[in-house]
Amino acid sequence: MRSREEQERIIKRALSVTSEMPQQPRADATEGRVIAYLIASEVLGCDVWFALDDYFEADDGLAVFYADELPFLATKDTETLREIHETKLKFPGSRIKQ
Repeated sequence: MRSREEQERIIKRALSVTSEMPQQPRADATEGRVIAYLIASEVLGCDVWFALDDYFEADDGLAVFYADELPFLATKDTETLREIHETKLKFPGSRIKQ
């Protein structure tokens, strides 16, 4: 077991190394291209992702709807859209194939 003094030296050394390291620039959401939009769906009563990039994957447990699915979804009634949403929640990353 380390002494309290030794633990303090280790912490101080770690903090000094961290402060000497170059800082990573923060991502700017206004830079670059948009790959997805977070949408508050009134029909579904929850938030969903609308992805413009086929490789977008959500890591927050929300369903992702992709741009190429939109023509198919536009023809569906509210109940069908809710069923599709439930399926997307159960199977993250799933895609609608016509």
